[in-house]
Amino acid sequence: AAQRLEAQFGGKVESVVCEGPLDATVGATQRCVMSEGGQKAVLTLTVTKIEGDKVDFRIKVDDHPLPE
Repeated sequence: AAQRLEAQFGGKVESVVCEGPLDATVGATQRCVMSEGGQKAVLTLTVTKIEGDKVDFRIKVDDHPLPE
């Protein structure tokens, strides 16, 4: 997820910590916290497609960063 976030948002992502594994089921969601440049943001990952052992997912960043 960190590589996709860096490509999507154009910055170096320091870490991504999730609640646990993302279920390989279309529609499954997972909440994560991303750290970048001293700020933290909450992400929601949603599985959009599964092909064999490849799982595609959408990343949505919450509108407000977490307080320091």
